Amino acid sequence: MIKKLLATIVLTAAIVTPSHAAITIGALTQLCGYDAQGRELAPSAHASCQSYMAGIIDYHDLFRSVGKTTPNIDFCLPQTATYTDLQRVVLEYLQAHSQFKDSPAASAVVIALHNDYPCANNTAPLTAADDQATQDFLLLEDDY
Repeated sequence: MIKKLLATIVLTAAIVTPSHAAITIGALTQLCGYDAQGRELAPSAHASCQSYMAGIIDYHDLFRSVGKTTPNIDFCLPQTATYTDLQRVVLEYLQAHSQFKDSPAASAVVIALHNDYPCANNTAPLTAADDQATQDFLLLEDDY
């Protein structure tokens, strides 16, 4: 009886577990967001929001260190920028692009940081309408 129960649980978990789990724009908006009184939407959610952004920034910095960033979406954070500053920038971008709530959030974080913190050699802000490549980058749903 126990073996059948365990087999059923394992089989059910295998069926309903996605092959990948991307954080969506909608989910990150909830993690990074605040209510009308300025309180986090979930207790200590800022830690998850900022940790997610830190991972993207670390990944970006890794690729930059070996010369592999995409030039038109590079960003250069000032040393004075805090994660609270970055959270505000990213949240504003996510809220402005809520129509993409089911799309992966990583690309939106990169574009938000690029728009507010472009590198000296790359100052034009990007939008989803700039070109098809940028739009495809923002709308990556199943390819992430």
